[in-house]
Amino acid sequence: MNAMKENTSTKIQPAALAAVGKKIESLMREKKAYLKPDLTLDELSSTIGSNKTYVYRYLKQEKHASFSDYINQLRIEKKALPLLKENPRNSALTIQDIAFLSGFQSISTFRRAFLKHTGMTASSFINRLKSGHQEQQAGAF
Repeated sequence: MNAMKENTSTKIQPAALAAVGKKIESLMREKKAYLKPDLTLDELSSTIGSNKTYVYRYLKQEKHASFSDYINQLRIEKKALPLLKENPRNSALTIQDIAFLSGFQSISTFRRAFLKHTGMTASSFINRLKSGHQEQQAGAF
């Protein structure tokens, strides 16, 4: 138990955290690793050649988020919102489709994450987009 406590209180040099952060951000930007439904902290750490303590610390200190919150935020911001905004009237994609295309394994996790990161439900967001789209069309005449 003491070994674990000592491990979490170990000082990590700011330069080391910055290097880990650069690798994480690069992986997310270039490979879109957040879309992998079963991505884990261990896998992310291994992929960037670091350990999970450094990755965990970077996310907590620099992103002010847990691993799952960070990944879910990217899924919402980088995939779900653009899919919804592309065509708010597109009935070909359901909320469940968007959730799965965004890397979520369950609709309930998607719904919670969407609400947390946007402040509204996905359905409310879609309705707001639709009403805005209708107003834009009405204003065009």
